[in-house]
Amino acid sequence: MTAKESDGMDSLRDEDPPSEVHDAPWVRALRIGPMKDDVRSGKWLLFVSNDDVDEVWSRIKTATEASRLGSEAKAATAANQNSRGKHVICVYTLDWQNQEDVGRVLRELRRMGFAGRVSYKRDSDTLAGVYGSGAATYVSQPDSVDIELRS
Repeated sequence: MTAKESDGMDSLRDEDPPSEVHDAPWVRALRIGPMKDDVRSGKWLLFVSNDDVDEVWSRIKTATEASRLGSEAKAATAANQNSRGKHVICVYTLDWQNQEDVGRVLRELRRMGFAGRVSYKRDSDTLAGVYGSGAATYVSQPDSVDIELRS
């Protein structure tokens, strides 16, 4: 396993299922190629139940490492699930303004079976502390590959 930076905590747990990690906030998957920067990058946000997170993460991790999705992905661990018992999985793209690539990743997520409503958020908004209602740059309604601009 390779150590990766993990939001202020070192993580040696990237090979472990998210539900089994209690000492790091994230597990990560990287593809070979350009890496994201926090000025232009963004991510699709998938909210997954405790029961499904390990299986869903396995599919996202495999697709990311095979360069079928974005530049990287991360999943919230047991140490970082939200108050409703959901784990967020972030699937990153290099440039939030590149709607062709943002759409390509969305279409691949849909092909992988993610049918629900999904939101896309700029990393610069995350760094600025923008969360909750109104934080999404784009949304895609259930079963759709259409992208709606929100901000």
